[in-house]
Amino acid sequence: MNRILLLASFVCFLMSCSSKEDNLRLNIIFIMVDDLGYADLSIYGNDAFSTPNIDRFIKEGVKFTKAYAAAPYCSPTRVALMTGKYPSKFKIGLREPITLSEADL
Repeated sequence: MNRILLLASFVCFLMSCSSKEDNLRLNIIFIMVDDLGYADLSIYGNDAFSTPNIDRFIKEGVKFTKAYAAAPYCSPTRVALMTGKYPSKFKIGLREPITLSEADL
C-alpha cells in the first residue's frame, strides 16, 4: 500500500512539472453580437459597412465560414454559451408558434 501511494505521489509530481512550452497561453477574443448576419461584415463582402478591426482579427486569426446558433434570437443562445448546455435543457425559447389573430392585424 505504501509503495502504491509513493508511486502515485511521484507520478503526480512528475505530471505537475512542465516545460516552458507548456506555459504558452493563447489569446482568445470572443465577440458576441446580437442580430449580426453572415454578410454584415466587410470581410464577407458587405460594402455598406466598414469593419476594419474585425477584418484584421479574421485576417490574422481564424475565419469561421460555418456556425451554429442554438436559437434564432439572442436569449437562448446566451444561455447556451454561458452554461454549455442546449437551451431546450432549460426550456428557454418558443415552445409554441406565435400566431396573429385577426384582431391583432
